[in-house]
Amino acid sequence: MRDLLDDGFVGTITTADGGARQVTADDYVDAARGGRTLHDFSGQLGRAADGKLVSLTMVDAKPAESDRFWAS
Repeated sequence: MRDLLDDGFVGTITTADGGARQVTADDYVDAARGGRTLHDFSGQLGRAADGKLVSLTMVDAKPAESDRFWAS
């Protein structure tokens, strides 16, 4: 996935409290920790330029589940 992201990529991810946080191209990695992988569903809205993603907004369908995953 990283190869498809522009170096100036900025992603926005929803949080369980209804807020949002931004991530850069280098922050955009697989969700795995402690031998577990987060499987979640979300909607994505992306913008591309010159064959690279320059922005991506993810609306997490289960933000509380994601928060529990990252908290433990």
